[in-house]
Amino acid sequence: MTAGTYPKAGGSREDVLRENCDIVRDIIVEVERYAPAAIVLIVANPVDVATQVALSHSGFRKTRLISAGTLVDTMRLVRLVSDHVKIDPRSVSGYVVGEHGDGGLVPWSVFTICGMDVDTYCRLNNLEPLDKEMLRRQVVEAGHSVFSKKGYTNYGIGASISRIVRAIALDEKTVLPVGTLLEGEYGVDGAVMSLPCVIGRNGVEQIIQCDFSDAEVDQLKQSGNHIRQLWAMAEEEQAVIG
Repeated sequence: MTAGTYPKAGGSREDVLRENCDIVRDIIVEVERYAPAAIVLIVANPVDVATQVALSHSGFRKTRLISAGTLVDTMRLVRLVSDHVKIDPRSVSGYVVGEHGDGGLVPWSVFTICGMDVDTYCRLNNLEPLDKEMLRRQVVEAGHSVFSKKGYTNYGIGASISRIVRAIALDEKTVLPVGTLLEGEYGVDGAVMSLPCVIGRNGVEQIIQCDFSDAEVDQLKQSGNHIRQLWAMAEEEQAVIG
């Protein structure tokens, strides 16, 4: 589901919160009417809130109503790290988790290069340490940068959508960071957020438990609070309109 408006130049995904959540409400009702057994992938921004709105206005199970989440952010991050260390991205493993937006979190505690944590890899191979916060900011700002230059984004998100669909269609059981409704995982309840998930024929088949640091878990909780606040705003505006 990609239908939605774009933010104005210099704006944020949250600027289109009301308009896009209205669109999602209208569409999800029709999708459920005509294709109740579908797996629905939400792409319209703000994608996590839009997915939560779709869940609350339909009978779809959370495993079959998925946010495209932070997969595109993760792909960008892996490419940036691989460029820094000058090795194939397939030897780099890690995720951006939480929300697709400024609150996206990189849990470096589980990020590896050739099976080693990034600091160890750089030290043993005579490389400058990664500027972790700079990399996170580059990833977060990448979409805004592309949008400001051509007025839309398509290739990065297109590739991530294709990857998710392939994992479902071929029942790959692969692990991808997509948005799903959390119900207590990492202390977050009632918020759609991205975490590494097993993706197969049934959609989200498992949320992977990772050994995040205490600080990273705290950041996830903050991100979850932000998403719930935006969701409440979207629903309040709908109630006023209704």
